[in-house]
Amino acid sequence: MKEAANEDYKVYENIEALFIRPLKAGVRPVDDCSLVSPVDGKVIQFGELIDKIEQVKGHDYEFEEFLGPINPNHKAGNKLYQVVIFLRPTDYHCFHS
Repeated sequence: MKEAANEDYKVYENIEALFIRPLKAGVRPVDDCSLVSPVDGKVIQFGELIDKIEQVKGHDYEFEEFLGPINPNHKAGNKLYQVVIFLRPTDYHCFHS
């Protein structure tokens, strides 16, 4: 609660409000780099996406099954990459994947 904008847990109307509470400015700065994650978690799969997304909750998914129809007018030479981040219950904060 020391990182919360309002440290008094009693002001939150419900458990959801507590879990998505705003934080004090500057307590969790975003690093100045090419790629950052919006969640705490463990990267369990990453790489170029060829034909399937691997290991989301123990299952592999065909690209279009997971993301829907693709636009065939992409620029030649562009590549699509995937990253799967495992969120333990202690990592959820306000996300559920």
